[in-house]
Amino acid sequence: EQKRFIGNGRSAKVYLSYSGGKGIATKTFTGEPVSKIILFVLTGSANPYTWCEAAIQSAMIRRRLLSALCKFWFNDRLKLPKTYSYEWNNEQNAFEINAEFIKGQHAPLFSPLNTNAKDYMAELRQEIMNPLQEKLIQSGFDGLVWQAGKGNPVGASNFMLLKQEDDVHQWIWIDLESGLPALFALNPLSTLFYYLPKCFKHRDWLFDNV
Repeated sequence: EQKRFIGNGRSAKVYLSYSGGKGIATKTFTGEPVSKIILFVLTGSANPYTWCEAAIQSAMIRRRLLSALCKFWFNDRLKLPKTYSYEWNNEQNAFEINAEFIKGQHAPLFSPLNTNAKDYMAELRQEIMNPLQEKLIQSGFDGLVWQAGKGNPVGASNFMLLKQEDDVHQWIWIDLESGLPALFALNPLSTLFYYLPKCFKHRDWLFDNV
């Protein structure tokens, strides 16, 4: 079935298709123009997920490791989409990852006019993102804290809310691949006291390093 464009971020465009009634989200690592320019200035090349098979294989392994770890850390409160495969896209001239399509929504903003509304954004930050960042640091996923929201101005968009029956809900960490090195934190203290020291540790610009 033909793929339908459903969104994009700094690192990739995302397409939806169906196979056997199952939704598949294909993340094609074409990147956006500004991100490409910054990466060329800092590293001399495009996003490694675009052209480097070893980088894509690393992304696949990280997703599978973190799928198990998130289940261990959070039980069923946080999960990753199932990741199926990767392949080269001749038309886009880039690698892509095929994963489970999540029929969820981003955390809705809390309205003070609705006194009965649940503040999902506060729950996401306090009960999911903040503890996830600590767990990632403890386990050596130094660069993944950017995608988990540490100082990342759009970090919350990497998570989706999946509502189930009886007012039960689950958080899904949908995006684990960065589009830029982790040097542009909203809070400069995060850059100064976390990201720059980690760059020195890894002897490179921090980019999803483990």
